[in-house]
Amino acid sequence: MRTYDDYRRILELWEQGHNKLQISQLTGILRATVRDCIARFGSVNHRIESHNATDLPLNISFDQTRKVLTLWEQGRSKTDIMAITGFSKYMVTRCIEQYRTVAQLRRRTVRSDRFSNGT
Repeated sequence: MRTYDDYRRILELWEQGHNKLQISQLTGILRATVRDCIARFGSVNHRIESHNATDLPLNISFDQTRKVLTLWEQGRSKTDIMAITGFSKYMVTRCIEQYRTVAQLRRRTVRSDRFSNGT
């Protein structure tokens, strides 16, 4: 997984007018990673905002994340989940790696709700 600074550098170069191949060559980061970073964030400002967001991976809603995890628990492959949900392999993998199960997603979401409500 790339660091915050890696993504920031990619987006800065993109905003300066470099193309994806040039960014890949300048940074030594795979072109696919450069492409995904630009598609996901688009700008440095958007990356900074999402760097502070920790609720769900990649700004996917609770229901979308639950759907990915439910399909995973049913034994579906990542490829099947991608086809059903329309999410990229990266998004599907991040959901699975971050939460593993629907039960853990619920526990972590309830825990973060308690902290944000001050209880």
